[in-house]
Amino acid sequence: WWDPVTGVGEKLVDFEPGLNTRPNDAKCDRQGNFVIGSYNKNHREDKLNIGGLWRLNHADLSWEEILDYRFRCSNTLAFTVGGDEVFFCDTPTREIFKFNYSPSGKLTDKTSFYKMEDKDSGGPDGATLDTEGGLWEAQAGNWRGGRH
Repeated sequence: WWDPVTGVGEKLVDFEPGLNTRPNDAKCDRQGNFVIGSYNKNHREDKLNIGGLWRLNHADLSWEEILDYRFRCSNTLAFTVGGDEVFFCDTPTREIFKFNYSPSGKLTDKTSFYKMEDKDSGGPDGATLDTEGGLWEAQAGNWRGGRH
């Protein structure tokens, strides 16, 4: 945590201690909570699903895991305009899912939203939504992007 007035920083949490991960994609929900996923730093070689999706709660700075499974590379994190749904992708799977989202509790109702075709290279990366609810997604490894 960094205070721009005093210039003083304070560590709030240990991010996945003991795991070979790092923070990757992150967004704030409509309530100001910080949602962040992780990246297995050796995922191309070991193929291990060790990363988590976490929320730092705005009100009390509590830290909680919000996805009921582990993955390799967090990406495509984006909230719908209403804030009650969120998109997420584990990049190596090349499939984007949509979940119901609440600012308290875990993600629910996982639904496949978009899956890349086998003939396409690369994988889903960063994303955002436009005012019409369209998901704009960048694809790493092939220099492409698209609206779904």
